[in-house]
Amino acid sequence: DKIGLFPWKIHSSQWIFKDSVFTGEIDLSILKDKGGFIEEEYSNLFDLNECIALGDTTSDIPMLQKVGKAIAINPTYALAQKAIEQKWTILLERKDLIVTFPEGQLEI
Repeated sequence: DKIGLFPWKIHSSQWIFKDSVFTGEIDLSILKDKGGFIEEEYSNLFDLNECIALGDTTSDIPMLQKVGKAIAINPTYALAQKAIEQKWTILLERKDLIVTFPEGQLEI
């Protein structure tokens, strides 16, 4: 009865501004521990074992490890290797074609 889509709440790196001018600095702290972040931010709202997460790079691995259904979408080579090892679904999309490899069935 809950859907975890939060279009009004965006979690990403933050560009730092001073007096409405971009300083050139970017706060990447959210990218350092995505798994810890979703656990802290959402475990009180959802049973993470009932959640789905999608990731495309190795920085997403901690987040994918925290949920019940992990999907590597257009993954980097390293993430694809981890997805195969963990038997996560791998989804590749190309224009109007979507190919899904369930539970580690892709060989690279």
